[in-house]
Amino acid sequence: LSLLLIIASSKATDSELLWSDEFQQTSPHPKSDVWNFRTGQTGWGNFELQNYTESNAVVTNETLHINIYKEVNGDGVTLFTSARIDTADKVEVQYGTIAARIWLPDVVEGLWPAFWTLGNTLADGMPWPDCGEMSIMETGQGRALAQGLGNRRVVSGAHWEREGAYVTYAGDH
Repeated sequence: LSLLLIIASSKATDSELLWSDEFQQTSPHPKSDVWNFRTGQTGWGNFELQNYTESNAVVTNETLHINIYKEVNGDGVTLFTSARIDTADKVEVQYGTIAARIWLPDVVEGLWPAFWTLGNTLADGMPWPDCGEMSIMETGQGRALAQGLGNRRVVSGAHWEREGAYVTYAGDH
Protein backbone atom coordinates (compact mmCIF):
# COMPACT_ATOMS: atom_id res chain seq x y z
CA LEU A 1 0.00 0.00 0.00
CA SER A 2 1.51 3.32 -1.07
CA LEU A 3 0.03 6.71 -0.56
CA LEU A 4 0.56 10.38 -1.14
CA LEU A 5 -1.53 12.41 1.27
CA ILE A 6 -2.58 16.00 0.71
CA ILE A 7 -4.99 17.96 2.87
CA ALA A 8 -5.99 21.28 1.40
CA SER A 9 -8.37 24.15 2.09
CA SER A 10 -9.30 25.65 5.43
CA LYS A 11 -12.81 26.47 4.18
CA ALA A 12 -15.04 24.73 1.69
CA THR A 13 -14.44 27.51 -0.87
CA ASP A 14 -10.75 28.21 -0.15
CA SER A 15 -8.01 26.34 -2.00
CA GLU A 16 -5.05 27.25 0.22
CA LEU A 17 -2.80 24.23 0.82
CA LEU A 18 -2.75 23.58 4.58
CA TRP A 19 -0.61 20.46 4.73
CA SER A 20 0.85 17.76 2.55
CA ASP A 21 3.37 15.00 2.99
CA GLU A 22 5.21 14.16 -0.20
CA PHE A 23 7.56 11.87 1.78
CA GLN A 24 10.65 13.76 0.60
CA GLN A 25 13.02 12.62 3.34
CA THR A 26 16.11 10.58 3.96
CA SER A 27 14.65 8.54 6.83
CA PRO A 28 13.31 5.11 5.86
CA HIS A 29 10.17 5.61 8.00
CA PRO A 30 7.41 8.25 8.08
CA LYS A 31 8.34 11.35 10.12
CA SER A 32 7.38 10.94 13.79
CA ASP A 33 6.65 14.66 14.17
CA VAL A 34 3.72 14.13 11.76
CA TRP A 35 2.78 10.45 11.94
CA ASN A 36 1.80 8.26 14.92
CA PHE A 37 2.35 4.53 14.74
CA ARG A 38 -0.43 2.38 16.19
CA THR A 39 1.20 -0.93 16.96
CA GLY A 40 -0.01 -4.10 18.51
CA GLN A 41 -2.06 -7.21 18.26
CA THR A 42 -4.65 -8.13 15.68
CA GLY A 43 -8.25 -7.05 15.69
CA TRP A 44 -8.63 -3.33 16.38
CA GLY A 45 -12.39 -3.90 16.65
CA ASN A 46 -12.84 -5.39 13.17
CA PHE A 47 -10.99 -8.69 13.64
CA GLU A 48 -8.31 -8.01 11.04
CA LEU A 49 -5.53 -10.57 10.98
CA GLN A 50 -2.71 -8.01 11.07
CA ASN A 51 -0.25 -7.33 13.81
CA TYR A 52 0.72 -3.69 13.30
CA THR A 53 4.42 -2.75 13.47
CA GLU A 54 6.49 0.38 12.79
CA SER A 55 8.91 -1.52 10.56
CA ASN A 56 6.20 -2.26 7.97
CA ALA A 57 5.86 1.47 7.08
CA VAL A 58 8.77 2.34 4.80
CA VAL A 59 9.49 5.45 2.71
CA THR A 60 11.36 4.91 -0.58
CA ASN A 61 11.53 7.17 -3.64
CA GLU A 62 9.19 9.72 -2.01
CA THR A 63 6.46 7.10 -1.55
CA LEU A 64 5.09 5.60 1.64
CA HIS A 65 4.85 1.83 1.42
CA ILE A 66 2.78 0.00 4.02
CA ASN A 67 4.06 -3.53 3.57
CA ILE A 68 2.07 -6.63 4.41
CA TYR A 69 3.92 -9.82 5.23
CA LYS A 70 2.37 -13.26 5.63
CA GLU A 71 3.89 -15.37 8.38
CA VAL A 72 3.14 -18.79 9.80
CA ASN A 73 3.81 -19.17 13.51
CA GLY A 74 5.12 -22.27 15.29
CA ASP A 75 1.55 -23.62 15.67
CA GLY A 76 0.94 -23.41 11.90
CA VAL A 77 -1.37 -20.40 12.23
CA THR A 78 -1.15 -17.85 9.40
CA LEU A 79 -0.66 -14.29 10.61
CA PHE A 80 0.05 -11.01 8.85
CA THR A 81 2.09 -7.97 9.81
CA SER A 82 1.25 -4.53 8.49
CA ALA A 83 1.34 -0.90 9.67
CA ARG A 84 -1.27 1.52 10.94
CA ILE A 85 -0.40 5.22 11.05
CA ASP A 86 -2.31 8.43 11.71
CA THR A 87 -1.75 12.14 12.36
CA ALA A 88 -3.85 12.45 15.56
CA ASP A 89 -2.81 15.47 17.68
CA LYS A 90 -0.23 16.43 15.03
CA VAL A 91 -2.18 17.51 11.93
CA GLU A 92 -5.82 18.56 12.13
CA VAL A 93 -8.15 20.31 9.71
CA GLN A 94 -11.85 21.03 9.86
CA TYR A 95 -12.68 21.57 6.19
CA GLY A 96 -10.98 20.73 2.95
CA THR A 97 -10.00 18.19 0.39
CA ILE A 98 -8.14 15.01 1.19
CA ALA A 99 -6.41 13.14 -1.61
CA ALA A 100 -4.25 10.04 -1.86
CA ARG A 101 -2.84 7.77 -4.51
CA ILE A 102 -3.17 4.20 -3.24
CA TRP A 103 -2.17 0.79 -4.59
CA LEU A 104 -3.87 -2.09 -2.81
CA PRO A 105 -2.76 -5.68 -2.29
CA ASP A 106 -4.89 -8.66 -3.19
CA VAL A 107 -7.04 -9.12 -0.12
CA VAL A 108 -7.88 -12.33 1.64
CA GLU A 109 -10.33 -12.80 4.47
CA GLY A 110 -9.14 -10.78 7.46
CA LEU A 111 -7.12 -8.16 5.54
CA TRP A 112 -8.84 -4.80 5.45
CA PRO A 113 -6.93 -2.06 3.58
CA ALA A 114 -8.45 1.33 4.35
CA PHE A 115 -7.95 5.09 4.09
CA TRP A 116 -10.12 7.08 6.47
CA THR A 117 -10.38 10.06 8.78
CA LEU A 118 -11.40 10.28 12.42
CA GLY A 119 -12.36 13.16 14.64
CA ASN A 120 -9.63 13.94 17.15
CA THR A 121 -10.43 11.34 19.79
CA LEU A 122 -7.18 11.69 21.73
CA ALA A 123 -7.33 15.43 22.38
CA ASP A 124 -11.08 15.60 22.96
CA GLY A 125 -11.44 12.35 24.94
CA MET A 126 -14.33 11.40 22.68
CA PRO A 127 -14.65 7.69 21.78
CA TRP A 128 -15.65 6.22 18.43
CA PRO A 129 -18.20 6.72 16.91
CA ASP A 130 -18.96 9.93 18.85
CA CYS A 131 -15.92 11.62 17.28
CA GLY A 132 -17.07 10.80 13.74
CA GLU A 133 -15.38 8.81 10.98
CA MET A 134 -15.29 9.23 7.23
CA SER A 135 -14.28 6.03 5.47
CA ILE A 136 -12.86 7.29 2.20
CA MET A 137 -11.92 3.82 0.96
CA GLU A 138 -12.11 0.34 2.46
CA THR A 139 -11.81 -2.99 0.69
CA GLY A 140 -11.87 -6.59 1.88
CA GLN A 141 -15.00 -6.23 3.99
CA GLY A 142 -17.08 -9.24 5.03
CA ARG A 143 -20.00 -8.83 2.63
CA ALA A 144 -17.66 -8.37 -0.36
CA LEU A 145 -15.68 -11.47 0.65
CA ALA A 146 -18.87 -13.51 1.10
CA GLN A 147 -19.91 -12.56 -2.44
CA GLY A 148 -16.45 -13.32 -3.89
CA LEU A 149 -15.78 -9.61 -4.52
CA GLY A 150 -13.04 -8.96 -1.94
CA ASN A 151 -10.70 -7.32 -4.45
CA ARG A 152 -13.41 -5.69 -6.53
CA ARG A 153 -15.66 -3.84 -4.08
CA VAL A 154 -14.75 -0.53 -2.45
CA VAL A 155 -16.83 0.86 0.40
CA SER A 156 -17.08 4.49 1.52
CA GLY A 157 -19.14 5.83 4.39
CA ALA A 158 -19.65 8.05 7.38
CA HIS A 159 -20.07 6.94 11.01
CA TRP A 160 -21.19 9.09 13.94
CA GLU A 161 -23.26 9.19 17.12
CA ARG A 162 -26.64 10.88 17.38
CA GLU A 163 -28.70 11.02 20.56
CA GLY A 164 -26.77 8.11 22.06
CA ALA A 165 -27.11 5.82 19.04
CA TYR A 166 -24.63 4.72 16.38
CA VAL A 167 -25.46 6.04 12.90
CA THR A 168 -23.84 5.11 9.59
CA TYR A 169 -24.34 5.95 5.96
CA ALA A 170 -22.31 3.91 3.50
CA GLY A 171 -22.23 2.76 -0.08
CA ASP A 172 -20.09 0.49 -2.20
CA HIS A 173 -18.86 0.41 -5.76
